[in-house]
Amino acid sequence: MRQTIATLEHDLDSPTTVIHQVVAQDDLVVVQLTMHGKHVGSTMPLLAGLPPTGGAIAWDFIHIWRVANGMIAEHWACRDDVGLLAQVGGWPPSG
Repeated sequence: MRQTIATLEHDLDSPTTVIHQVVAQDDLVVVQLTMHGKHVGSTMPLLAGLPPTGGAIAWDFIHIWRVANGMIAEHWACRDDVGLLAQVGGWPPSG
């Protein structure tokens, strides 16, 4: 988790998040959010090989956590990777 956060901080120039929805029921918590930043690096695997554009990005996510005994027991996520790639020139793929 620390490495992921460090990579996002590096590649997206200290991104911020806007939380749109939080839903909790029983042992599940769902969060819909958008991460905003500036594309200044491409060290994450998703952006590998793409030159930094310096442009603003908005990257959408949905996270689901299952909590047991006060700790996160499971995590699922859905990211709009194609949307991010389209913003930085990586979609549609060349070739």
